[in-house]
Amino acid sequence: MKQRLHAIVLALLLPAMPAMAQSKDDMTALRCILVTGSLADSADRELARNGAIGSLFWLGRLEPRLTEKQIETGGAKAAEQLRDVDINAELQTCGAEMARQGEIVERVGKALQEKGLTPKIR
Repeated sequence: MKQRLHAIVLALLLPAMPAMAQSKDDMTALRCILVTGSLADSADRELARNGAIGSLFWLGRLEPRLTEKQIETGGAKAAEQLRDVDINAELQTCGAEMARQGEIVERVGKALQEKGLTPKIR
């Protein structure tokens, strides 16, 4: 009887529980938060700054969709995946995507500037 009751309670609660970060894009972002974040502790100030910026970039890809707890749980899973990975190669992958996104921002900014639609700082 207890097992049946537990099964019913579990069946009722599971749909209400938020989905965990499982998509490929989410896991990539979680891995990139971790590897770019590892740079933030560097003695090299520019490297540390780039690491902090990278972490914020990747967090911005997750935060609108995932709760803090989901990011933490997914981050733990991503950390497990990174144990036997070449961190430099992972940084290259993360950096390439950040550069691609930066190029989009530049193209859009240039197009808006050509149309006179960029805000002016006073």
